[in-house]
Amino acid sequence: MIGGEKLKKHAIPIIILFFVALALCGSASADSESETTISSQSDMNTTDLPSNRHIFINVSNDGGVKYNNDSAYYVGPNGTYYIKADGGGLNELHVSNSSATTYAYGQVTVVNSTSVSPSGVFYLTNTGGRGFTDNIILLLSVKGPISDDFSVTIISNGYTWTLPVVAGAYQPAAPTDYHYITGVNETFTKSDFQYGPQIYKPGPGALGVWSLPLYYGQNTSESSTEEYLMFIDLYVGNIKSSSVPGLIDNGAVKVQYVFNNLTTTASFNMYGWTLASNQGEGISWTNKVVLGDTQSSGYTVNYSPVTPVADFSANTTSGNAPLNVQFTDTSSNYPTSWIWDFGDSTTSTEQNPTHTYTKPGNYTVTLTAINAAGNSTKTLNITAIDVIPPTVTIEPIGGLFNTTQTVTLNTTDDSGNATTYYTTDGSDPTTSSTRNVYNGPITIKSTTTLLFAAVDASGNWSPIYNQTYQIKSDVYVNITPSNSNPHVGDKVTYTFKLGNNGPGDASNIVFTYVIPEGVEYAGANVDQGTVNYDPTTRTLTWNVGNVTAGTDPYLWLNLNILNPGTFTIQPTVTVEGYNPGLNNNIETLQVNAAPKTSTANTGSPTNTETVNAATTTQTIPMKTTGIPITALISALIMIGSGLALSRKN
Repeated sequence: MIGGEKLKKHAIPIIILFFVALALCGSASADSESETTISSQSDMNTTDLPSNRHIFINVSNDGGVKYNNDSAYYVGPNGTYYIKADGGGLNELHVSNSSATTYAYGQVTVVNSTSVSPSGVFYLTNTGGRGFTDNIILLLSVKGPISDDFSVTIISNGYTWTLPVVAGAYQPAAPTDYHYITGVNETFTKSDFQYGPQIYKPGPGALGVWSLPLYYGQNTSESSTEEYLMFIDLYVGNIKSSSVPGLIDNGAVKVQYVFNNLTTTASFNMYGWTLASNQGEGISWTNKVVLGDTQSSGYTVNYSPVTPVADFSANTTSGNAPLNVQFTDTSSNYPTSWIWDFGDSTTSTEQNPTHTYTKPGNYTVTLTAINAAGNSTKTLNITAIDVIPPTVTIEPIGGLFNTTQTVTLNTTDDSGNATTYYTTDGSDPTTSSTRNVYNGPITIKSTTTLLFAAVDASGNWSPIYNQTYQIKSDVYVNITPSNSNPHVGDKVTYTFKLGNNGPGDASNIVFTYVIPEGVEYAGANVDQGTVNYDPTTRTLTWNVGNVTAGTDPYLWLNLNILNPGTFTIQPTVTVEGYNPGLNNNIETLQVNAAPKTSTANTGSPTNTETVNAATTTQTIPMKTTGIPITALISALIMIGSGLALSRKN
């Protein structure tokens, strides 16, 4: 067996390396560890694939296989795919660096990256006579040793469709109910590798004879080219561009990858699975990787480091002891490990360490940046001064206020020469370009977070203090109709005045009103913000934004009166911040809509008038106008008498 031969082949070198490692343990324990830890690959927990085909494979997805059909059809383990590959199977699928139809047959792509976190995109195409593949499985192979913190994020996009009802060896019709989706978006780690290390990938060929390399140009006679394997179900299929024109990416599967801590070589291959085809159910196709063949395709990422250029910054280079310094690595050319010497007999292997100088003095900090290509160093001087920093107090402290506040900062420093800085935009008062020098009381008119700090002549900073002041805003809404006595058929404009009596500014105001049945939305305009109407929910939304004290934006809402009856105009308003009386200040208007006035009636129509103040609704009874009924009866009697006299004459 392959596994047995491999064990015999590597047993003696492994034993030798074990005792060499034991001999080096004493000196290694004193050295700094690399940020990217590479441990013995005996922890990989992988196994060799038993044959090149007629095998069941597991996928590394958390959700398992998309189609769990092969286990029953071929009588194998649950949740696996079956690599059948009885035919040729090397001409249909291709790996391409473009989705254009001119690149449908793919190519061999090799990416040489100086970064351990390379990213990119490639496409998995179909040019076969069948014209579509139900599901694509990605093969990722990585050369060992693999770092403990290795990971790769895979995102796939492509088409999916309903599979035929019957599995087996026949050619089903091309899909018509295809949908474009994101198939997988998952991060895989070192523990997700399940197979290898091995030289070949499974696929078509004489049963039991391995012949397909993992990448183009691989020297398959060298065991040093072995790689660890994981299969990733992409949960989408691909379609030949000429089979269904006009598809996204011409029907190819789009694969995006982002590696983290890739310190060797990684290669991508693909496999095609179908429920039914002339080749039967299972996996019958993979991309061709044959040296010298123009239709070979594949995608390989090589980590090719160059010597790093060490560089770093410190958030401060001088200050009182104990002095806390945050160091930030800014080295170029992607170092994989860092050694810091802080100049006080202490070291660190973190990339961005924080160090405290407990005693005053001048220190030289040295950073050594390291990767596989080499290393370089950078130094910086730090001065720790033994002085007392200033302190700052504030009056009044933050809280909820009904009036504009005047805030005073009082700075105490032993030198008597401290400068106090403050910001009102949330930025750091010790570094911000928008900071202000405190020269007198600060007026707070709206909800504000005040950040402030002081520095003395020796460069000693106080802590950064913060206080939040919430100044009351007083938002209200008044409603004025263009017609207080509407009839069916009338178009009425309701004017909403949204004001702020202050004293604080109001933020992120949202006004909503659900238009009742019996009236119809006929448009709206505003002089500030945006207004939208959702006919499904009959909801009008006015995103007002911020309203300063003393300003009053307007909304003009047009409604068509469709049916007689009574309806209420009662908007809802939300405000960010401190606005305690909001609900009581939103006016409500009750509208009594009368039936449509008859054109034959010479008198005035019957109306109902509503007067509103805040949320109190008062209805004035109906007023009647026109000719009194007694006078009308008398007139009719007189007309009748006149007609009778006329006949007698």
